[in-house]
Amino acid sequence: MRLLPILLLLATSCVAAPLVDDKFTDPQLPGRDLSPARGVWKLAGGVATCTQDDALYTKNKDHGPIIWYGAAFTDATVRFAIRAEKVKQFVFTLNDDQGHVFRYVLGGSPLVVRAWKEQGHKAKPDALPVQDGPKLVEGAWVQAELKFADDRCTVALGSDFSQTFQHPAIARKKTKLGLGFTHGTLAVRAVSIVVP
Repeated sequence: MRLLPILLLLATSCVAAPLVDDKFTDPQLPGRDLSPARGVWKLAGGVATCTQDDALYTKNKDHGPIIWYGAAFTDATVRFAIRAEKVKQFVFTLNDDQGHVFRYVLGGSPLVVRAWKEQGHKAKPDALPVQDGPKLVEGAWVQAELKFADDRCTVALGSDFSQTFQHPAIARKKTKLGLGFTHGTLAVRAVSIVVP
């Protein structure tokens, strides 16, 4: 009978704690940067919401509001949900200490996925082929899940799209995650990064 408590303790200690677990209930979360210079995010009811300020958009060289998370990982599962209203583009970005690593863009055109073999301001990304990619959904919550393992990433958006992408850059250590958009209003909820 003494073995059962030990087994339960081992089982609970093996569950990975999330690197990020943002339910937007606390205005100050370690590792989260709401980047107020690019837009003002309002937190209420477990949701972060921002409407693009056109003057800030121009001032930031056509970069819209963004939420950054400082979190170092190689393999992990990233989850979040977004609701877009009159948004032209939603941009999911992963960077390392040198620059961009992986990105997907949802907008009026179907999904675009890119990865960077090289870093730097002049580095050109590789466009990864997308099969029947979705467009940005207007006015409804869309759940996103990205599973990073070695040089592969499986991107699932809503209940109708899932595709695995492969690229050497995906295997690199990532240090920063960004959820950004241009124009309109974006709401974000339940952001998490869990390592295996």
